[in-house]
This record gives sequence, C-alpha cells and structure tokens, in this order.
Amino acid sequence: MPPKKGTTKIDKKNATITASGKNITEAITNLTSQGKGEAGSVTCAPEKDVKIYQAEDKSDEIVYEADVLVTETKAMPVWTELDQQCEPVKKEWARFYSALDTHENGHISIDEKAFKDLHKKLLGKTTSAADKIFNDTYAQANTDNNTYDTTTKHGLTQGTGVTPVQCGPEKVSQSEDESNAEVEV
Repeated sequence: MPPKKGTTKIDKKNATITASGKNITEAITNLTSQGKGEAGSVTCAPEKDVKIYQAEDKSDEIVYEADVLVTETKAMPVWTELDQQCEPVKKEWARFYSALDTHENGHISIDEKAFKDLHKKLLGKTTSAADKIFNDTYAQANTDNNTYDTTTKHGLTQGTGVTPVQCGPEKVSQSEDESNAEVEV
C-alpha cells in the first residue's frame, strides 16, 4: 500500500457586484435586483483530486492520496456614485458594507469549518465512500449556510439593513423608504 498523503486548501478570492443609484436606497435596490438578489455573496466551489490503488484482494480501489481545493469567492458591492454622496451617506454606506462583510465572512467560516482537513477523511476509503464523504460534506455546508441566512435574516440581524440618510434640506421619509428597513442582502 502506498503512503497516505494529501492536503485541504481553502482559496479565497474577491469579486465585486456593481450597482448604480442616485441615493443609497436606489443603489441597494439595484444591487438586490441583480443575480442572486443579494447585495453580497459567497460562492463555495469544492473540488477533489484523488489517487487510488487496487486493494490486495482486488475487490476495491482505495484512496491513498487526496487533495481538496475549496474556492471561496466573496462578492461585495461597489456603488458607482458613492464619491458623489455627502458625508452622512458615505458613513451609512461604510457601516452597511462593514456589516455585510461580517455576514459574508460568516459564510466563509462555516465552509472553512466544514471542509477542514477533509482530505484526511478520504484517505484509506474506497472511491465510492470517498465520493459520499465529499458530497455529504458539501451538502452539510450548504445546509449550514442556509440555516445561517435564516437565523440572521440574510444579515439583517447583523446590521445590514440601510437607514435613510439626509444630506440637504429635503426630508427623507421612513414610510417612503421602507425598502431600506428590511432589505435582504
């Protein structure tokens, strides 16, 4: 039997979601109307590469080397008109962005925990058992991420809701801008 070896690597990548809007409400609305309907996201893409040998009794192929690569792509928003906004709006955007970043990092933490040392669980297993362990791990990570989103209301309980901010003499009405209070991100 060959020596067992392998690695599990988490590769973190960053991406952006661009939105336009004359005010923060419009920017958030435009963000959440794109793609996944969220202002930010994390995409988890796990892959495995295994090497096998034939068991001595010729009954099964056994994994002796397993390399797992989990690519985590965090997409965060870019508001194209941010530089044109007054200081209170910029501060609200920065607060929102920080809360969203915390929420998305929570997804990455869930995946890191789920996939930690996964290669070790594959070593010495039959190819079908290794496939099941890999697929079950990915499915559980997805379930845990869905639970996290439900528990945090997609980050709203972590502060990702946006508060209407006023720059000039015009009044910003909470009732006109209710989308901010419960925008899922």
